[in-house]
Amino acid sequence: MIPRVPKGTIWTARHVCKLLNVGQTSGGGRPWCSPSSFSRQTISCVHAAASCSTCSRSQLDVHLVQKFTPQRKGLTNREQGHAGAVYIHRRHHKPYPIRCSLARNLNMLNLKKITNCVRYLSTSNHGNVRPLLSQKQSSDVVSVNVKTRKQGGNLSRERTLEREKLADLKRSSPVIAGPSLASGDVVLERDGHNTEIMVVNSLTKQLLKKEPLVLRNQNVATWYSCGPTVYDSPHLGHGSCYVRFDILRRILSEFYDINVVHVLGITDIDSKIIQRSLEEGIDFYKLTKKYETEFFRDMEKLQVLPATVNPRVTDHIPQIINFIQRIIKNGYAYPTESGNVYFDVHAFGTHRYKKLATHYMEPGTRDTEKKSPEDFALWKAAKPDEPWWHSPWGSGKGRPGWHIECSAMSSEIFGENLDIHTGGRDLAFPHHNNEIAQCEGCFNSNSWARYFLHSGHLFRKSDPNKMSKSLKNFVTIEDFLQSYSANHFRVLCLMSKYSNDIEYSEETVRHAVKICRQLSSFLNDADAYVKGQLMAREISEAALMQKLADTQTQFMKAVADDFDTKRGLDAIMELVRAANMAIGGKQHQQHMNVPRCAGAIAGVASYIDRILQALGVKFQSRMDVAASRSTKALSSTMDTLINLRSEVRKWALDTPLEDDLKGSEVTQSGTADKPKPKKLMYKALHRRAELLQKCDNVRQDLLQAGVQIKDRGTSATWEYVEKKAGDQP
Repeated sequence: MIPRVPKGTIWTARHVCKLLNVGQTSGGGRPWCSPSSFSRQTISCVHAAASCSTCSRSQLDVHLVQKFTPQRKGLTNREQGHAGAVYIHRRHHKPYPIRCSLARNLNMLNLKKITNCVRYLSTSNHGNVRPLLSQKQSSDVVSVNVKTRKQGGNLSRERTLEREKLADLKRSSPVIAGPSLASGDVVLERDGHNTEIMVVNSLTKQLLKKEPLVLRNQNVATWYSCGPTVYDSPHLGHGSCYVRFDILRRILSEFYDINVVHVLGITDIDSKIIQRSLEEGIDFYKLTKKYETEFFRDMEKLQVLPATVNPRVTDHIPQIINFIQRIIKNGYAYPTESGNVYFDVHAFGTHRYKKLATHYMEPGTRDTEKKSPEDFALWKAAKPDEPWWHSPWGSGKGRPGWHIECSAMSSEIFGENLDIHTGGRDLAFPHHNNEIAQCEGCFNSNSWARYFLHSGHLFRKSDPNKMSKSLKNFVTIEDFLQSYSANHFRVLCLMSKYSNDIEYSEETVRHAVKICRQLSSFLNDADAYVKGQLMAREISEAALMQKLADTQTQFMKAVADDFDTKRGLDAIMELVRAANMAIGGKQHQQHMNVPRCAGAIAGVASYIDRILQALGVKFQSRMDVAASRSTKALSSTMDTLINLRSEVRKWALDTPLEDDLKGSEVTQSGTADKPKPKKLMYKALHRRAELLQKCDNVRQDLLQAGVQIKDRGTSATWEYVEKKAGDQP
């Protein structure tokens, strides 16, 4: 086995020479690179190249390429190095690339000898061996990837055959090592309905940075999500995962007219649940019901759409036992005398197993019952003081393992195929990886779920660890909602791509609050402008309509690019700023006779409101209040109150003091031409100040009730606002 390889390792002549010297072999006894396939002269040349301390990395590669490929005239040493570089594509690191334009200029048909070397040198992310392909398969893949572009009428047909050949090879060996496919190279093709959305699929991202989301059935998506383990209160880390995937689900439904059948599994039996129930001295069933109810209540507060089905593990024990029996029958699992059942990784195939391996896991304490340290439990024999169910193994008492639960519940509803599987990034390995092995072992297939989408984590500022129950570094959803709203948290999730991490801090939350206020304020200002309650300078309707059209295009491009909500939200906010510049500013009398463009502003506001509601961000507006029969009286009362307040303010601000002093003793005594006593002037000013203060008090009292009054000169408008944010997140 090849030792663990540092990230970003570039395989040069030195590495090849080392393999030629030691003659390393794979786990199956096949040689990594058989020295007999090369002449002694070639090996000695490679040795000389590797020992040449004056050669740069590119020059060392050229030494190797010159012996394995015919040199073409006109190519520099650097171009030859680019064409012959052998590398490992590491996660988060750009490889040393083979440029397609250079590869086409080389005669790559004589690469048969080094094809196996390239294939055998490839390793997976955690340093373990990738599945080995035969000599013919390896040469076929290389010839497909770097085949010279041909001219003529048969070009399209030949490319189709090449893609079909590569697709067959990928299906026979799901993880294919070697160079990643760059833009313009062969793309994995799937049968079904192409949604035109490009996604990062955790199953294929080592080969394809992004691939189209192709559903098995037109306009129907089957989607399974790993749900909560209900032994404690849900926190914002859970909330961020479910809110982000709720946004993805809404995008598919609202913008692509896809009917999403969403299943969210509930784990209500687990080691952590058993431990907590013993600590609190209550039945595990009562414990799980309590926290399950709390979970669904918090999800409703966060405006997460309910799943189509919420299966519980304890309701599917017979299906889980039947699922395990099928795996045993197919030879991929084995029971023990004690009543445990383990999945047999070596019988299943190491090359098939670690499809989602993102890191290297050190083997734990060797269990004498296991055939291999990598084997994992499908069924666990009952222990004292633990809940149990009847089983056909051992003493006949036990409970299911963690990994088997999701596989069995998902398959019970969707059968042998699934379109989308989602969860947090920490579940990719080993949980989701084991789910794949279990389903493929049960159904004797090489493909179960087409796409695995993994969300990023929520981190507190200056804390390197994700928000977690076990680390006690979390904020409960209930505590968050005491100071902020569901819209604030959803906008916080929209501010970054679903697969990226979120930093939870005072600054980021306040930024989300600011965006919510800007959006809500614009929608209410636009409503006031359309109704004639807000005057503005002249607006260029053509420019605003063009900005709207550009925003619509930018937004759809963003969500079609792996659901990039950050770019989409940025485009929406640019449109809001453009519209605010058109209707914003102070209100002046000269704006009264300016031509109005109510239609353009209404169009922009309608589009933004529709997008926000589709993403799950819903602001309560005056229009919503007026549309409800039960609140029509409240709306009418608010209008009357605001109009009365506006009249009082107008009189206090605009009426001359002389009119206020009429009827006073000074005027009645015929001494109007004399200077007015200062005492009467101060009294009049004080009376007006009191009226204005009363108007301000009304505004503050209504703001506490969630109604904001905006004074616009001598007029005013009102709107509903989000609850006030607290000082600390």
